[in-house]
Amino acid sequence: MSTIYLGRNNEPSYGDFSVYDDKKQPERTSRTISEQPFNQRLTIFLPNCSTEEAQNLLKYDHEPIYYRVTMPCSAMLQPDFFKKYVSSEMRELLLHTEHENLTSDCVIMLDQRRHLVLSLTKEVYETFGMVGHAYKQNKKHRWVVDVDLSSRKMRPGNELFNRLLTCLENTFKDPLDWVAVLTDTQTGELESIDWPSGVKAVPIKFDMQMDTLEDVDLPALDYLHEDLDKANWFEKAMEAEEWLGRLVLAPHRLRHTSSNAFVSTSKPPATCMSHASGTLVTWKGLIPSCFVNQILILTRKWLLNNLVTFNVPWAFIGAWGMRDSPKVRTEAHHFYGWHGENDYHLVCFPPDETRQWLVYEVKMIGTNIPE
Repeated sequence: MSTIYLGRNNEPSYGDFSVYDDKKQPERTSRTISEQPFNQRLTIFLPNCSTEEAQNLLKYDHEPIYYRVTMPCSAMLQPDFFKKYVSSEMRELLLHTEHENLTSDCVIMLDQRRHLVLSLTKEVYETFGMVGHAYKQNKKHRWVVDVDLSSRKMRPGNELFNRLLTCLENTFKDPLDWVAVLTDTQTGELESIDWPSGVKAVPIKFDMQMDTLEDVDLPALDYLHEDLDKANWFEKAMEAEEWLGRLVLAPHRLRHTSSNAFVSTSKPPATCMSHASGTLVTWKGLIPSCFVNQILILTRKWLLNNLVTFNVPWAFIGAWGMRDSPKVRTEAHHFYGWHGENDYHLVCFPPDETRQWLVYEVKMIGTNIPE
């Protein structure tokens, strides 16, 4: 199930609502996670889970880190660095410029496919020196150059490599602010990076926060998979969306107290568990897809282990993408005059006699237009 809805000033925005059995379609969840490699925030909610239990569940062998970096754009093409991190199939290096506005500035990213994507203003593109294409929604003012750094033609000393190096050195002479993260593609662990000389890089641990929610009425959300053929399914799904939004943004408003009609007219979905509790865990930083996958695996393990003991109805996972990324999961570009982020969240239901791993999935593509 999917729908198009209108954003501010009737500009098109996009939301995709769906329910599926992850046991039968395991590629869907993996694709949703992998297609959004740049995440600034990850949140999970575990009903009827104590903070101590959540801490034991989410222990790491190695503390996950990312980097805040100040360096010239051409530094990533330094031969040793390029060979060890950028072109290596054993590692996945993500880079994204920081503090830039996609409407008015140049935004650059190195994605999980080892593509260097440069979203350029018309003035910069005209002097850059490599061929790109115009934004479909704004052909007069913004252009995109997409360079495949994994290509055999893109090796230090080759003509195409030298041309790109010259274009970056001549166009972006001043250092830029970046965020970066490195993943071992074999183990999924986040690794440290040896940066070229002259690069200012600060390793930063993921900012993890845990909040305990008590005296909360948890909605059943069963209708998300039981009423798929009913006309009111979408209306009920939107009610669930509103509740999940408050769970993440204002959890204190979910406590078991009567609402002031002057402040809020919203009605919570039908509850299955009154005066319940749970733990809300949030990470902030540059969070890659592999880390989200690891958290999903742990969440499902916890769901399965606590299904009988605590009658856990579901678990929530939400990821918020980096703002102002040049591309989104559908390969569409941000609508001109806007800047935003691309989000998704998953409600995972535990298996029972009639179903396997059902997943309720919502993908929001902010102020983007899908192709």
